[in-house]
Amino acid sequence: MVFPEYGEGRVQMMHQGLGKMWKRALDACEKIAAWLNRYQTRRRQKKRLSTGSFKALCAEINDVAVLSSRLWTEDILFQKRVGKIIEEIEKLDSMLEKRAFDRLPLKKKDELRRQLIHSRQELMHRVETAPCPTERIQ
Repeated sequence: MVFPEYGEGRVQMMHQGLGKMWKRALDACEKIAAWLNRYQTRRRQKKRLSTGSFKALCAEINDVAVLSSRLWTEDILFQKRVGKIIEEIEKLDSMLEKRAFDRLPLKKKDELRRQLIHSRQELMHRVETAPCPTERIQ
């Protein structure tokens, strides 16, 4: 479209100006989206590594450890390992109560969480492979 009162060169300059404006607007939107993504990632990480999530994980591991120790009564080495796990879970739980846990760096918390999940998986595997307590069909 040509506007005779402005002249063709002036219309092209207006179009170029609009193009630059849209580019700046898109750049700003991309920066906002990147900031929002970082914010959501930090929130998810804080929730995953929060004291409450660790307390729930400790309670679950403690329950599974007690159950597995009752199922594998003959295996002395396993009983010692389970006893050590229960002892460490109690230490961690007391540390969570004292809020000393909040001072740990996120990297240490993440590593601790991975180790706890691994311990839970090992215990769950032992519970799943436990022999039947009786040979009688129920």
